[in-house]
Amino acid sequence: MAGALFACSGNISSQPNGDTGTDEPGTGPGAGGQGGRAGTGGAGMTGAGNRPVDAQGCALPSRRLRQLTAQQVENALAVLFPKVKAALDLPRPGRGENGFSNDSDRLMLTVSDVQKQVTSMAVVADAAAADPAALAPCLKDGLATACVRSFVERFTKLAYRGPVEASEVDDLVAFASAQKTAHGDEKALALLLRRVLLSPRFMFRSEVGTVKEGVAELDGYEKASVLSFTLTDGPPDAELMEAASSGKLDSAAGMRQQAERLLGGAQNAAGARRLFRELFRTESMGSVVKDDVFEGWSSQIAADTRTEAEAFIDHVLWQDDGRLDTLLTAPYTMANKRLATFYGLSGANSLGDSFAKIDYGSEPRSGILGKGGWLSLLAHAGQNDLVKRGRFVREMLLCESVPDPPPTIKAVPPPPGGDLTLREKLVQHAQDPNCSGCHDQMDKIGFAFERFDGVGKFRETDNGKPIDARGEIVNSEASNGSFDGAVALAKHLAASPQVHACIVKHGFRFAFGRVEKSIDACQLDKFAKGFADAQGNLRTLLLDLVTSPAFSQRAAVFE
Repeated sequence: MAGALFACSGNISSQPNGDTGTDEPGTGPGAGGQGGRAGTGGAGMTGAGNRPVDAQGCALPSRRLRQLTAQQVENALAVLFPKVKAALDLPRPGRGENGFSNDSDRLMLTVSDVQKQVTSMAVVADAAAADPAALAPCLKDGLATACVRSFVERFTKLAYRGPVEASEVDDLVAFASAQKTAHGDEKALALLLRRVLLSPRFMFRSEVGTVKEGVAELDGYEKASVLSFTLTDGPPDAELMEAASSGKLDSAAGMRQQAERLLGGAQNAAGARRLFRELFRTESMGSVVKDDVFEGWSSQIAADTRTEAEAFIDHVLWQDDGRLDTLLTAPYTMANKRLATFYGLSGANSLGDSFAKIDYGSEPRSGILGKGGWLSLLAHAGQNDLVKRGRFVREMLLCESVPDPPPTIKAVPPPPGGDLTLREKLVQHAQDPNCSGCHDQMDKIGFAFERFDGVGKFRETDNGKPIDARGEIVNSEASNGSFDGAVALAKHLAASPQVHACIVKHGFRFAFGRVEKSIDACQLDKFAKGFADAQGNLRTLLLDLVTSPAFSQRAAVFE
């Protein structure tokens, strides 16, 4: 293949333009292996491997400690110190194998990570200690023992998201007294705060519970934390903490009530929003840089496309019907006048500076895959990239992996110019037997997006020739079919049970913070059935995930 035209084009193993996260989640049609129901009846032990099961007979996940993500740490600090504004350098490892930033298997602390945490917590603690009255009115007069004790009792319960033993309070009070003698009031208070913030009880959250007959039931405070950090990306609020202390989270109905409250609006449900923002890479859209060949593109338009995509997701989930079908096929977007004018939408003049719903009209766009941010992210700086767009659909919506090219193949995009359209170049290239197998899986899907250029603008021609946007899905598990254009592809995907099962898998990976294993097959089947019964309602899927027995029960083992 040496010297072949743009051998295996598409830059398969690279990040999308402007994306700084990992874009290879490693999903596959059989990821996690096969498994069946492990037993029946109430929670108890299975026969094979002595694995505990839930009331539906599905194997329970293992106990674990979960490190908070950088964003979750920042959100927890904002609750503890609402007046402190500090730029922190916390470890941000990027997306893990589960495809999301909350992968608990990837959040491992290196020496550098610990140094960053120590430095960041020192910055926050020192800033907070400079205004002691904001922490507790009595602290403004110094670290009197009674005041320190009262503060420590309240502050540690909030920081640790649960009760604190009296002996631990005694230890912290004694520590503060010793530091006051050695360094004075302000420094002592700062060191006290540092000690609390660097505690594993602040930096981590536990999924350990109390073991009975091989099953570990999370306590109320653990349930409050796992529920809150999953749905809101932050610590439990006062109402959730009260529910934990009063035993209201001991019942499935109590968990459901709190989950529905936390998921009731976009403003509060930052964790749920993160799932879809990370799935569709919206956080990378605002930094996409393009060549001058794309007229009108600017950093402001790039930022607008990110806002558009995120506002659209929020609208579908909380203003529209919340269904996957709508997320993929809705004939509208959220735009301001500047962005709608950039696209050339007929209703642009009716908009102002704020983002509002606008129909696409006659323009053949639909859903999240018709957004300029997604289309520009999955393109090169100076031209389209059918391979990236097709690969995204294959991997992220069909959950089928595409192997990277062998090391002997140089993956480079086709050169611009010449007499051929991009489609013609790729068709010509795919005739090479060394490349056709993989490219058939991606290119034929990517053809559907050819009516949109590298910044998401609609076009009728490529290189002076009419666009041919006919495509097909081949060699899939259960989604094969043909279509003409992006709208038809979106409808095809929305109707595919395989796509629905893939979204369930993404939801599971996000909610449980890890990639599924063979023991999770039964749980995935259960969630997929619930998703189908709810007609693909994404909010119902999230509710089912966080209120399932597997979300609050664990096998009495650590992995």
